[in-house]
Amino acid sequence: MSPETAKNVTRNYEMSQETETNVLRNEEMSPEIKTNVLRNEEMSPKTEEMSQENDIELSEEDLQVPLLALELNKRERYKKNKRQQGIVGLIRRNSKITIEELAEKLDVNERTIHRDMEELKRIVEHVGLSKGGYWRIKT
Repeated sequence: MSPETAKNVTRNYEMSQETETNVLRNEEMSPEIKTNVLRNEEMSPKTEEMSQENDIELSEEDLQVPLLALELNKRERYKKNKRQQGIVGLIRRNSKITIEELAEKLDVNERTIHRDMEELKRIVEHVGLSKGGYWRIKT
């Protein structure tokens, strides 16, 4: 046997040992995976309820709010515009809604709402104290 063939045989043997170890690990993990799948199946009705709670009906007036997000690609711009229109719609329904509530209803981080509100300054303004004030839509 040539030296190169001997190296290849040794490498193959080492790799087969690793493969055997990985197979054993996978067999140990499979009960955990089954448990996680069962947990996910239990959680899916709750997740569905939550997504239905957070669904927002936008009126025609809400959808007509002109928003610009030129620096983003088409999909990101669409998502951002929809989210900002959702913010305006939620504020129309409840002028005392908080940033936390907006973030929860739109399923985004509070920081995202703060950034959106910066861009919406020409449309929406906050009146009063940061706690206890209200939002007003400029017309």
